[in-house]
Amino acid sequence: MGDMNDEPSDKSLHKILGAKNPETGIAPLMNLMFPLHLEKKGSYNYRDNWNMLDNIIVSGGLLDEKGFRCNERRGFIFREPWMEFKNENGRISPNRTYGGQNYYGGVSDHFPVYFRLSR
Repeated sequence: MGDMNDEPSDKSLHKILGAKNPETGIAPLMNLMFPLHLEKKGSYNYRDNWNMLDNIIVSGGLLDEKGFRCNERRGFIFREPWMEFKNENGRISPNRTYGGQNYYGGVSDHFPVYFRLSR
């Protein structure tokens, strides 16, 4: 779980690691952020483009009906107004702490990601 600097569909995560989209079945590894990535949502904004660089990769066993499980079969982006920065054009991005040497006092340049686990 974390900032992997790659999108769910990038070769490193999807092909080499084998982290699949949980909406297409169950594989040994599942990337819970894949559905949001396909919806063009992201946890990081670069030049008005949203990127899903923060990934949650879990064992496919969390998608079955036994023991602990991820019922929604997807992850979520935690995003609240107090974490956002609105530029002069009204576009929103995460309110970063630093930009180069400049301290802005924000939270992070990424929105956090999470998933719900139940038993």
